[in-house]
Amino acid sequence: MAAAAVASAVQPDIQYFPDLQKYESRVQRRLATESLTKKLPEGFPEQLHSDLVWEGATVGDTYDWNFVLTPEHLEELDAALAHFKTLNLPLGYVDQKTFPLPKLHSALRDISRELHFGHGFKVVRGVPVDKYSREENFIIYLGISSHIAPLRARQDSRYNGEPADVVLAHILDLTPVEDRSTIGAPAYTADKQVFHTDAGDIVSLFSLNTAAEGGESRLASTWRVYNELAVTRPDLIETLSQDWIADTFGDPKQPFSSRPLLHYQPATDKSPERVALQYARRIFTGFGALPRSTNIPPISEAQAEALDALHFLGERFNIALNFQKGDIQYVNNLAVFHARDGFTNTKEQQRHLVRLWLRDPEFAWETPSALTAKWEQLYDGVTPDSQVIPLEPYSPAYRLMSISTVSLNPLRHCSAKARSLNVHAAAPFWRAHSGGYAQRKSTTIMQDSSHTSYYGMKRRGLDADQEAAKADNVTHGATTFLKDGGLQFAVEKGENSNGEVSYQEVSGAPVESRSTLGYHVGNVTILFLNLSMMVGTGVYSTPPAILKGTGSVGLSLIYWFIGFLIAASSLSVYLEFASYFPSRSGSEVVYLEQAYPRPKYLFPITFAIQTVLLSFSSSNAIVLARYLFRINGHSPTAWELKGVAVAGYTVAFIFVAFSTRFSYFASNAIGFVKLLTLIFVAITGLVVLGGNIKSIPDPHANFRNAFEGFGDTKASAYGATNALVKIIFSYAGYQNAFNVVNEVKNPVRSIRNSGGISLLLVAILYMLANIAYFAAVPKEVLVDSEQVAASLFFQYVFGSSGAVRGLNFLIALSAFGNLLAVLLGQSRVLRECGRQGTLPWPEFWVSTRPFGTPLGPYFLKWALTLLMILAPPAGDAFNFVVDLASYPTAFFNFLMAVGIYSVRYRRKRLHVPEPSKGNRFHAWQAALILTIAANLYLLVMPWYPPTGGRYGGDVSFWYATYVVTGVGILILCGLYYFLWIYLLPKWGKYQIRHQKVVLDGGEVTHKLVKVPLNQLEAWDRNHDAQGGDITEGDKDDIVQVVDVHAQLESSGFTKS
Repeated sequence: MAAAAVASAVQPDIQYFPDLQKYESRVQRRLATESLTKKLPEGFPEQLHSDLVWEGATVGDTYDWNFVLTPEHLEELDAALAHFKTLNLPLGYVDQKTFPLPKLHSALRDISRELHFGHGFKVVRGVPVDKYSREENFIIYLGISSHIAPLRARQDSRYNGEPADVVLAHILDLTPVEDRSTIGAPAYTADKQVFHTDAGDIVSLFSLNTAAEGGESRLASTWRVYNELAVTRPDLIETLSQDWIADTFGDPKQPFSSRPLLHYQPATDKSPERVALQYARRIFTGFGALPRSTNIPPISEAQAEALDALHFLGERFNIALNFQKGDIQYVNNLAVFHARDGFTNTKEQQRHLVRLWLRDPEFAWETPSALTAKWEQLYDGVTPDSQVIPLEPYSPAYRLMSISTVSLNPLRHCSAKARSLNVHAAAPFWRAHSGGYAQRKSTTIMQDSSHTSYYGMKRRGLDADQEAAKADNVTHGATTFLKDGGLQFAVEKGENSNGEVSYQEVSGAPVESRSTLGYHVGNVTILFLNLSMMVGTGVYSTPPAILKGTGSVGLSLIYWFIGFLIAASSLSVYLEFASYFPSRSGSEVVYLEQAYPRPKYLFPITFAIQTVLLSFSSSNAIVLARYLFRINGHSPTAWELKGVAVAGYTVAFIFVAFSTRFSYFASNAIGFVKLLTLIFVAITGLVVLGGNIKSIPDPHANFRNAFEGFGDTKASAYGATNALVKIIFSYAGYQNAFNVVNEVKNPVRSIRNSGGISLLLVAILYMLANIAYFAAVPKEVLVDSEQVAASLFFQYVFGSSGAVRGLNFLIALSAFGNLLAVLLGQSRVLRECGRQGTLPWPEFWVSTRPFGTPLGPYFLKWALTLLMILAPPAGDAFNFVVDLASYPTAFFNFLMAVGIYSVRYRRKRLHVPEPSKGNRFHAWQAALILTIAANLYLLVMPWYPPTGGRYGGDVSFWYATYVVTGVGILILCGLYYFLWIYLLPKWGKYQIRHQKVVLDGGEVTHKLVKVPLNQLEAWDRNHDAQGGDITEGDKDDIVQVVDVHAQLESSGFTKS
């Protein structure tokens, strides 16, 4: 990018300290004499929308930026300090392992999330500085910071004349001991500092002491400043985005550098749209002993105005932090800039801060390309032995200090010298990689009697295609495992969860760190995925059966409300599971796998078999065909009905098979029509209820004596159970979005909001639709109508007009939309079953080639649905299939709800932190009990015979056929498991092991393989707990064994 135009051959009249009068004059002059663009640079957003957009006057109303250390926190800090001192290591070795904070760690990680994804600043308050020595204060500062952002950048490349990586700087007024004419940076005076940013991702300041007067620390949102300029002066946005000539203050090899101040990063499937501001005013104006060099190009008048605009807008939107002694300030250096008031010291009280430049590889923003070289100077080659942490200020580093100091030999090592200087080291080794940073792969094994932890992290930079996904999924599998007795848990994270870590038992499918299906599921898609699956045919076709089963209008309406409560309770169970496993699609597949990891592979195999056998959607396809025929009033033969059902499902298959993005778009569009249709039914019902339809003279008839039976209809235990089954069927779909969790950014928050809205909206519309039916159709007619309640409603309200046919078409479209939503969700369930390795031919289930869709699961569902449409008798197909699917579903839902307790218990034993605040969800005890009770009821009551005897059910054969069939499927699964996992291996002298495989498209899966007994020891030695081949790893891999239990005991720690 070319540098911004230089207006004159001389530097504009601008100094380090902004002059408001000069600024206003320059603004007026330029507006009057120059033709300034009114358009933003191409691609730049008109406005930014995020928690990072805030104003000082109001941010405190909704955000508390102070994290106050409690007495319990201070006790933990003291224990960690004591622990580190027993290690007899240099100060620089302070990190998360040597300064363990098992209870405080989660809160500090939340601070890092707040810096990167929230408001961009936080203050840790309450370190009792006077209690500790200078060295102990630094250990605590480094220790706390290592849990927030573990990487420290070099701030100077020499110490006492020796090459070194100085990672901590003292910020204080040096003028009493140094000649002011030798100081080239305002940080080392008592002067006011104007708004600016430092270098690196995060700037941190620790207050050892405050000034006698003044010295207030001020912050302002650069995103709020951007929004203001975008509206009022877009030409200045253009100026800031062009290259600027920055002074390097006498570097003979490179007297100046050239880069933009403002960096735009468009949204990707990994990160939202962002704007980063990075600059220091003094490199364009000069300061003190370092005036602007005369032998380099001057800045332009536009740039001079832009510098002042940044400062004065910063002052307008700033917040004062009331920085106190013992406070530690952390600021996102790319989205928040800072300033400082001038101050006065006394002999007794002198302002003294220390500073770190930090980076958190887990949450770090992508480095703007123009800053990559500078970031490499900051972070590359900073090793434990080369880092320097001065306990006292050292004058030479501060005199004539410039940005160029960090460019001197950044890869130099000086381990012995660093130790001899009593200033030390920490942080992993980093190297340039793909325009960012890639950490050297390392694994640290921390042994604690029955618990083992391995810690390792990686930074990713990916392209959008599947080859990049393959590279990412190959290199970013778990290198971290926790051991609890005979169970091992992989510590993994996916790109969709903003770095949220999951702990999952290793026999389950590994996390795909980057979804090969993409990230196309947003809030709108979540809403319509759930709504489209719920609002299929149930609310239009099942009310007669529910009325018959409950025996009265009043009780049937209560049942619809009970169904909502059960669905809402079950939704909370799913949400809690998703908070623990935010990067695994497939819902029940994952949650049962993790809740019941032993007997090994039992639940994956059982659930996979029943899922495959019951993965048909014939019931909705038949209802779709029935409504299509009712459009023209034709009564189809059995085979006509079957033929249209086959055709309809085939069209749905074609809609989803060839494009994931299009399939979601189609689902959303049809879902919107479905929503409007149901709203129309509800509103029409209210019109009828108001007595405004002449053809319905008494719309209140069905509501008089609403809880009394009528005709031959009587409530029974069987009827009530059957009604509840159909109610649950009608609400089925509230959990559909959990099937695509790994395609959702911030899944817990997104599904909690959009999924909750969709369920509440559907529940309200269901109640109104049923009220509409009862207002328009006599209950005696409705109860005998079998599956066409909605059509009867239209007929009674609109007569035999074309409106009835049109509305029947809309309901048919609703059924079609349900087919799409089920295909989208259930295909991910089948794919996740395949990723567990328990089904043969994993490639068939898991591969997303050639269209980026799960074509194998789609094809299987299509084939089985066609079979189930064509095989059973047409009259019984709907009721039997609905009932058949319900019994195993109730069994697994019952176990899943109970399984929450198992997952909670194991997480407690592993001493892992709770999910971060934005990704945390804890189901209420009442919701768990209701979910367990409802599914237990559905397991027991179907055995109770109907009032009409063994053939008195809703099918022409024995009433409990679906129950026995469901139980038979479960027993068959158990027998298959016992044969495959135990008997055949015993007879064949081999054992089953899971092997981690990365397919050609980047998909990650497990594959169960047979390992002969004589090769078992070698296999286990060459594969990690997840089945990954460790013989193919990086030759530079480092394994360090630390007996954490012994070290914690010696430091006064005990396991909680």
